[in-house]
Parts: sequence; C-alpha cells; structure tokens
Amino acid sequence: MRKPHIHLQSSKDSATTTDTIDNNRRFERNGLTWTGYLLYGYWSYLWAAFGAFVPFLISEFKIDYATAALHFSALAFGPFVSGFFGDKVIRGLGLAKTIKLGIVIMLGGAVLTITGRELWCTISGALLIGFGGNIMSQSLTSSMSERFGKERAIGISEIQLIGSVFTLLGPLVVSTVCKFGLGWRNALGYSLVAALLLLLLGRGSLKQLPTASEQKKAAQLSSRLSPTYWLFFTVIFFSVASEWSIAFWCPEFLGKTFNLSKPDAAFGMSLFVTAMIAGRMLGPRLLKYISESKLLATSATLAAAGFLTFWLARDLPVNLIGLFILGLGESNVYPLCLSQAIASSSGSVEKAAARMSLSTGSAILLAPLLLGMLADKIGIKNSYGMIACSLILAAISVVIVQTFAMKQKVDAKALQSAT
Repeated sequence: MRKPHIHLQSSKDSATTTDTIDNNRRFERNGLTWTGYLLYGYWSYLWAAFGAFVPFLISEFKIDYATAALHFSALAFGPFVSGFFGDKVIRGLGLAKTIKLGIVIMLGGAVLTITGRELWCTISGALLIGFGGNIMSQSLTSSMSERFGKERAIGISEIQLIGSVFTLLGPLVVSTVCKFGLGWRNALGYSLVAALLLLLLGRGSLKQLPTASEQKKAAQLSSRLSPTYWLFFTVIFFSVASEWSIAFWCPEFLGKTFNLSKPDAAFGMSLFVTAMIAGRMLGPRLLKYISESKLLATSATLAAAGFLTFWLARDLPVNLIGLFILGLGESNVYPLCLSQAIASSSGSVEKAAARMSLSTGSAILLAPLLLGMLADKIGIKNSYGMIACSLILAAISVVIVQTFAMKQKVDAKALQSAT
C-alpha cells in the first residue's frame, strides 16, 4: 500500500499542476499545516460560542427566540456573501494576505460583540465573524488543495476534524467562564489573546504561501467550473442543510418526542458531535484502503439509514444509536464532496472553494429556519420529514454525480484512444 504523497507547497512552485505535485511530494504536517488547522478551529469555536451565548443575549436584550436567531442568520450570511467574490480577493491579494484579512475581519467581529451593548452590535459582530472566517477558510481550502493534490481529502477531513473538536470547546469554555462569574463576553475576550498569539507564531509559515501574482498565473489555467462540480455542489447543499437542521433542532426533537429534560435532551446533541468527530478521525485512515468515491457513497447511505432509525425509533436507546450512526455517516460527506468537487474544477481552485460557500451558506440560512416554520405548523417530529427528504436526496445525488463522473472518464479515455 503506497503512502500518501502530500507536501506543503512553497510559493515558488504554486503553479505546479496537481499531477506533478502528487508524483513528487510527500505528506508532511509542518508549521503551515498546523497553523491552518488551528485558525480554522478558532473560527469553529466562535460559531459554537455564539450558540452558547443565546440564553445570555435573550436575557440581556429582552428579545424573543426569533430575534435571537438573527445571530445565526448573520453567521451564515457571511459565508453566503463571500461565496460570490472570495476567489477574486484571493487572486488579488494572494493566499497569505487574504488569510490575514479574514482574521482581522473575524477578530473585529469578536471585538464588536464584546464591546457592543446594543443588539445591532452583536448581530453585526456575528456577520463579520461569519464573513471574515469564511474568507480565511476559502484560502485555507485553496492552499490545501494546491499543496495536497489528489490527497486533498485527507487534509480537508483533518481540518474538519479540528473544527469539530473546537466546536465542542465553545460551549464548554462559555460555561466555565460564566461559572466563575466572569461574564459571557470574556469567553470571547480570552480567545482573542489566543488567536493573536497563533497569528504571531504562524506568520512565518504563512509566508510560504503563493503571492498574488502566482495565484493569478495559476488561476489562468481555467476559469470554468465543470458540470460535475455543480453536481457535488448539490450534494453538499442537501448534506449541510440536514446537518445544521439536526444541530439546531435535535435537543427540541428529543425533548418533545421522549419527554426529556433540557440537560438530557442536550446530551443528544453532544452525542451527534462526538460521532462526527469519531467519523472524521476514521475517514482519513479509511482513505488509505478504499477510494474517495466508495467512502462517499457509503457515508451518504449510512447517514440516511442512521437518520431514519433516529427519526422513526419509538425507544430512546434505539433513537440514540440511530443518531450516532447518522453522525458517523454525515461526518465525511462534506469533506469528501468538497475534495472531489475541487478535483473536478479544472484548476479553478479558488473559484471552486469560494462558490461552494454559496451552497453551505444558503443551506445554513434556509434549512433550520424552514424546519422551524414547518414545526410550528405540524409539530417537530413530523417536520423532521424534511431532513429525511434532504438526506435521501443527498444520497441519490451522490449516485448521480458518481455515475456522471465515471461516464466522463470513460468518454475521455475513448477520445484519448481515438487520437
């Protein structure tokens, strides 16, 4: 079994083609790799922390649930907006400067949230965190794809794993800080120091990234995204819509369906996140033995089967088993789809990473809100049928895109043989 050939690419060879990178590089997690992982983890922490802030925001500003939910909408709207032009920013500034810009905007949002004493301040802070963090995330994804080549799925899976771990840390830090009577804003304040320290320690590593001129040269290889890419775009929309609907409404579903207390219902959410972490730890190891396509198909099928068990079970133990299986399956759908979508982008790495934010941003914006509106009409359990449809559509879309991709390869080989 061959070992993965991944290496962190310097600016001098940024325009190298993917195939050349695959043949001549080895997988090394050096300072640049870990800097990127931890920066993405910090962004994930901020997202999760906002979820833990909601009860405090409701009490402080005397607002209802719908108004409090505007913070989540603002977080999701940032990635949606940046999806339209993130690639242009990367080509204009280069990866290193774009990452730094994203961090500055993200930290600015955190400062606005900490210092603001009006509702518009915290909502605007959430918007800046979502926007700046996503610009940074697009740059990290582009960097990993260009450096890791065909093994990009490992890097994308690992960075998602780090993100999941930091997602667990968010509520934990907020809870701990508040128990010491320091106030919820300090959970962000202390993290700013850690983020600035990380940026200071990682600035040397970021210099290895391509400059703006090198990014423009590489981007000239192709500017169109293939039909295969847009099929993966669809899979990711359905998958992310399902994941975030579960993340938002799982405690309410468990509480209403099984008459659980709020702390017990919250356990279900932690079980789901734990399964996501376990799945993302397992995913890169499985890629050494099976192809991305087979693992993606298995993951999408497992997610759909796990959800149906979770949704239809009448006994709580069976329900929780289904929830864990759902998390295991769902954990690898996004990183594998993103990896294969970028592979099909014909060199338009920055554009592929940016446009995918339209899929994830719109899914996070729309799906939880629509499910909540549906739950008001027909109840939370019945409204979960929307998630079932979404996961089944994701699994069907995986079959369609893989069949289409296989046909494209066969046609390309036939054309090559004919010439």
